[in-house]
Amino acid sequence: MKKHKGTVNRLFVLLAGCSAFALANAQVFTPISTSGYNADVIANGIGTVASSTTGDVDGASYALVSRDFQLDSSSTPLEWGLPVGGQVVAGDRTYQLQDYSANNSLQLPNAQSNGTLSLMTPLAVGKLSLLGTSGSGASTADVVVQFSDGSQTVYEGVQIKDWFYGSNAVVYGIGRISRGDNVMQQSSSDPRLYPLDVTLTCSEQQGKVSSVKVIKTGGFGIVNIFALSGSAPDPLVSASISGESKLDTGDIVQLTTAAAGGSWSSDHPTIASVDNTGKVTGHAAGATTIRYKQAPCSSETTHALTVQGTVTISTNLGTSAQFTVGRPAQITVSVQSAIPTPTVPTGRVNIELGADSCEAILTNGSGACMLTPGSAGTALSLTLSYSGDPIFQTAQDAQTADVLKVVSVVSMTATPNPPIAGESLTFSVNVTPGQAQVQAPTLKAMTKAAPLPTGMISFTDGGASIGSAPLIDGATTLTVAAPTTPGTHSFVATYLGDGFNAQAQSTPLTFTVAAAPVVSASPVPLFDTLWEKVLLSLLVLGWGAMATRCRWMH
Repeated sequence: MKKHKGTVNRLFVLLAGCSAFALANAQVFTPISTSGYNADVIANGIGTVASSTTGDVDGASYALVSRDFQLDSSSTPLEWGLPVGGQVVAGDRTYQLQDYSANNSLQLPNAQSNGTLSLMTPLAVGKLSLLGTSGSGASTADVVVQFSDGSQTVYEGVQIKDWFYGSNAVVYGIGRISRGDNVMQQSSSDPRLYPLDVTLTCSEQQGKVSSVKVIKTGGFGIVNIFALSGSAPDPLVSASISGESKLDTGDIVQLTTAAAGGSWSSDHPTIASVDNTGKVTGHAAGATTIRYKQAPCSSETTHALTVQGTVTISTNLGTSAQFTVGRPAQITVSVQSAIPTPTVPTGRVNIELGADSCEAILTNGSGACMLTPGSAGTALSLTLSYSGDPIFQTAQDAQTADVLKVVSVVSMTATPNPPIAGESLTFSVNVTPGQAQVQAPTLKAMTKAAPLPTGMISFTDGGASIGSAPLIDGATTLTVAAPTTPGTHSFVATYLGDGFNAQAQSTPLTFTVAAAPVVSASPVPLFDTLWEKVLLSLLVLGWGAMATRCRWMH
């Protein structure tokens, strides 16, 4: 009933008592920044407990302790206690404790004492979770959730367990310390902090929470609230469903959503049932609708499902399929029911070989299409995907196939033939595409002019390279100096291949290189002709006359 305008009473339900739906929709709790804490009950830093705290947890002089607490600087660091920094993580819950050097507990020692934690920023939530405990005995409290529009909801009868021995604790074994004599008490199980959860209604989740008020209503303990966390509000629309829409009797398929948890149901579970994870089992032929509800406040999403027959796929390729690159081949495919039935599958089969594909339209369960491989390779993936129809489900079959290149024919001539050592020798080469390597009679290769070979020709003499040249329109020439060593030489032109044509060699061109002609030098006689003799006589007379004149002058 309403306490006053905008106030609703609701019994508090412990986490352990949550419905199966809520458990299946476990939400993530994240810290909410709040103010309003009135006591420092966590010892930290260096110094006495009394100097580090303003009060105790239980009225008996015991406080909680942080792992960084030291009585003095020489004290051994603690290996237990609350984490330094104050962040507590327990499964899907994260709480942020308040500053250990400031007020860090909303403490309510007496009946009807109360305090309010104000949110730094009002926000919409699906659930709220207070982290608290009760010192020196259990307590009962009312939790009042207040909204920014002035309305509020009261959760009555919240049970807060004693900080020792209670069940469903999310923090435990943190130890305690006496404010009177600084004596520490450490236990692997106590003291304990508990989650105090409240779930907002669907309409409340559309508003923004501004504060949470806690009123102690009963019990002999001292209530201590250390932190507030919350989960996101339920989405208005459930996440969409992904997965198979058809399955065979006895098959199991997994439907998925982008969200975690949620509830699943089937309109006709005798046709197909679904578990709480979205796993569907087909039981009988027919149609049903699978429904998913992401959270209590979310609308349902649906997924139409048909339980249908299965098929087998076969082709004319056999187990060792071979194709020739660049040449179309006809593939015949047959789709049959795995279980004999008068109904013949219809639809289409998509055939993929690497990056190339074709589609066969089924007529009376069979069809054909032309596939032209665009690149060569071995053990390529060949996939056949059946589209399915209203009766038969989709199917896929895969195998490997080889795509071979065309065998090229290389012919070579030389001019002159035979050559003379050291003189120019010109080779002329032609490369023509030969026959396809695929000879399987069941694979109907269609006639198609192969592209002229491209690429490079490498020339060798007895295995030693003598040069290379590019093919232009399937032909090339190379001029080199003929070997300087006379004798028999064997020349080979090697085509290095391209994307369509395989590497190939010419038949060795063998001939004898002739030796270059040798020019002999004969001795030339001096002054052998008549005029040479006359010239010699004149020279002798001239030199003699010159010698006589010189003697006369002297």
